Order: sequence, then structure tokens, then C-alpha cells
Amino acid sequence: MAEPDVKSTATSRMSALDFVYKLAGLIAFFYAYIFFVGWIYLVSFYGEFSVDLWALDFPIYTFPASSVIALSGVLLEKLMITLVILILVSMLVSKVRTAPRPARRVVSWLQGLLAQFDVELCQMRYSLRIPRTLSLAFVALFFVLATAALTSVQGIKAARQTWKGGTQVRLVFKAGDKQVFDAELVEANRSNHLSLLTQTKDLVIVFEPLGESISKESVFVLARADVVSVHTWTEGKR
Repeated sequence: MAEPDVKSTATSRMSALDFVYKLAGLIAFFYAYIFFVGWIYLVSFYGEFSVDLWALDFPIYTFPASSVIALSGVLLEKLMITLVILILVSMLVSKVRTAPRPARRVVSWLQGLLAQFDVELCQMRYSLRIPRTLSLAFVALFFVLATAALTSVQGIKAARQTWKGGTQVRLVFKAGDKQVFDAELVEANRSNHLSLLTQTKDLVIVFEPLGESISKESVFVLARADVVSVHTWTEGKR
């Protein structure tokens, strides 16, 4: 009876552990990435209203969930356009032999330019003794920062859209409360001119959309204890 190969068994176990470690690292990086994207989106969104994000005390799952909104819309369209361009370029390269001579010359020149750039990049990396993992880290960092910039723009656009067409709200203040509210807030609430920004277990944040641009003077942060109820409706429905 043949004895099991101890060396091959140990190697297979190490390979399996290495795969698990790499998979765990990939999952951790992906979660950190979507958390960061969601955080940037919410900071940009509420920053337009001059509201401190940390004062809202959102649950931790809010940030990854918000990344879905951040990565949709314009950003998703940009990714789709990039994918289409890559597909068209690959089709062009595959058909280069049957293309007219001027087109073949242009494509050949581009291929040579990209190949020379790749060679120069590799030579620079080796001359500076930059490890491959560090090079990949720089690429990943550039991707994250580029995504953060696009996500920030997306959050600002969403804030401006909310300012122009937010959910209308009517507040019922605590009857026995001696606190004096701003006259502008009371009048806007009486005239049904308030819109809801967000509400948490401790805060209710509303705003009066005056003008085209967001004004922090028209944003009101109220303690939940001072509000009995919050009645919301969409325009045309009460």
C-alpha cells in the first residue's frame, strides 16, 4: 500500500491557505473601498448644507449602502462609455489587417507608442528599484483617488437636486416646550415651505429652498425631543 506524499499534501494545504488569505484580503479591500466611496459621497452631500456628517450618527452600514448611489448615475455612465470605447478599440485592433493602409499605419504607430511607454515605465521602475507590489499600490491609490473625486462631484449634484426638489414636510412642535424657535422656521413651517433633508433618532434637519443655490441660513437643525411628529408628502399629494 502506497504511503501518501507528505510534501505534496503540505504544499496543497499551503496553496489553499494562500488562496484564503488572498481572498480575505480582496474582500477587505473591497469593503474598505465601498465604505470610503459612501463616506465621500455623504460628506459631499451634507457638506453642501453645512451639516456635519458625524453629528448625524448614521449606522455603519449606511456608508457602504450609499456607495451604490454614488457609483450609479453619471459615474456608471462613464464606466459604460469607457467599456464601449475599449471594445471598439479591441475590434479596431483585431481588424487592422483588413483596414486601409492609413488606418493600419495609425494603429501601428499607437501600438508602438504604447509598447515604448510600457518599456520606459518598466525601466524606470527597475532603475528606481520600486517593487512590483508598490507599483500596484500606486495604481490602486490613483484609482481610489479618482473615484473619490468623481464621487464628491456626484454628492454635490445630488445635494443641489435635493435643494430644488426635496420632500416637503410639516412639523408639529412640542406644545409645552418653552424654547423659542426661529421666526423664519415657524413661518416656513406654517406656510408649508419646508423640505426634509434627513432625520435621525436625535435630530430632524429641514430646509427652506429659497433661491437657486443652497443657503446654510435656510437649513434648520432641530432636536427630536422638540418635535412631536414629522409629516411628509410629495408635491401635489398631502
